[in-house]
Amino acid sequence: MADTGDGTLHSAVLRANSKSFFLDLKSNARGRYLKIAEKGRYRAKSSIVVPSSGLSPLIATFRYYIDEDAAGRRHNLGLGRALGHFDAAACCFGPGVLGLLALHRSSRALWLLAVGASR
Repeated sequence: MADTGDGTLHSAVLRANSKSFFLDLKSNARGRYLKIAEKGRYRAKSSIVVPSSGLSPLIATFRYYIDEDAAGRRHNLGLGRALGHFDAAACCFGPGVLGLLALHRSSRALWLLAVGASR
């Protein structure tokens, strides 16, 4: 997708249960970044911005947590895995839901993404 005039290079929407995730690859004078917004049925839209320098660690962390789930390891991986300006943790959130929590270090904003189904 070409630049749409607002800096958007590519957009995608993912749906998981009652949530929608909006992923927008954007560009501005400071470089490229990924904006991830979450909208649930009964809550306001919230978003985080990941600079391009944080995309590889973010993807590697997602892959690690997905691999842990696929291997059947159901332990709480705990905070402490640094992810750019985020501390991340993987947890099981009830039957069938494995999630990634990201806590922004400066704003303390919390973000949750369901990354797979636990068995």
